[in-house]
Amino acid sequence: MNSASGKLSTSFLQVTLIVFLLFQGVIYTASAQVNDPDTINFSGSLSVTNKGISVIPVFTLGKPALINSFSLSKGRFSFDPTLRFNLEGFKPWAFIFWFRYKVVDSARFSFKIGVNPSFSFKDVDLSASNYSDKSIMLRRYLAGELSPNFMISKKISINPFYLVGHGIGGNVNNYNNYVALRTSISNVGLGGDYSFSLSPQVYYLNLDHKEGFYVASGISFKKANFPFSISAMFNRTIDAEIDSDDFIWNVTLSYSFSQKYIRQ
Repeated sequence: MNSASGKLSTSFLQVTLIVFLLFQGVIYTASAQVNDPDTINFSGSLSVTNKGISVIPVFTLGKPALINSFSLSKGRFSFDPTLRFNLEGFKPWAFIFWFRYKVVDSARFSFKIGVNPSFSFKDVDLSASNYSDKSIMLRRYLAGELSPNFMISKKISINPFYLVGHGIGGNVNNYNNYVALRTSISNVGLGGDYSFSLSPQVYYLNLDHKEGFYVASGISFKKANFPFSISAMFNRTIDAEIDSDDFIWNVTLSYSFSQKYIRQ
């Protein structure tokens, strides 16, 4: 990495730290005006997958991966980092740091906005240079999301979703757009304490001035009061200029936890 790129990386990390500290200050200031100001919710999951599908299902690591997702919330604000690792050599894959705010939070309708700095890591071959044969390239992004959610019933919801991302530096300066219509069908009983959930979606992707239309669906199985669950994701290309596999699938084993902290 040259000196200019190194300075940009340092500056980006500094901005990320400043934004995080400011966001935490806003959380503690705003939470003083909500009904339960001293309650902090902490939850997350640790997942192992066979191919490592990303938030946008057409993006995949293609190798076994470990995904650590966490959420720290207070009032309407939350900080939701996700750390993804390639299990082959336990190398970093992507680090995403979401800052979210619930603009509307009611029983039938909610609306969240979010922004994140994120980092992706890619192996590169430097055998033709004076450096070592293998290295890791760091790419930096900023992204924002709009996420309204309509509750049709206790188990069915519809979630139109928009995500825009912008690369910083190098050759990733284009704006990329992901527009999805998601549906969630949750906690469908299978008998006893067992249930399953479905999460189908149809989405449009604009990546580096190329377009693609896709359909995807996830299915998960769990047992009540049991922290482990198993899920699968399937993605099918409808029509796309973007270079990707026509069909992608992935299986994930997850351990989930949740904890509430109340100041006495």
